Amino acid sequence: MIIIGGLVALLIVRLLQGHVIGIGLIFCPLLMVLCWGILWFRERKRGDTLLDNHLPMHVLAPSKAILAAVVFIGVGTLAYNLPDVTLGSVTPFTLIGLGFTAYGLAWLPTVSLVLGIQGYLHQLATRKM
Repeated sequence: MIIIGGLVALLIVRLLQGHVIGIGLIFCPLLMVLCWGILWFRERKRGDTLLDNHLPMHVLAPSKAILAAVVFIGVGTLAYNLPDVTLGSVTPFTLIGLGFTAYGLAWLPTVSLVLGIQGYLHQLATRKM
């Protein structure tokens, strides 16, 4: 909740500074809802998940939690205050945008392909094809 509160505060600051593009405020939540929906309807009926080895959760030692928070805040502050360096017409924001776009273009089709193959194999196993 602290991180979400911090991110909301940063969003408000960036909105007041005029650095947030309006279309991003529309598309980012829509993409998050789409990804959440895919994960929600894809719930596993059986078998291990990635979190099974980490449940039940154990309380993190206070010293490790404080160290993690200090590192997170320190790196975030350092990254936020880096100067804008341009290589020709390429800025760090362009690279970040291209990275997220490439990830989105690769992730969703890959998930669809994996789900399709799993469904096909399930149909073959139950001889419904």
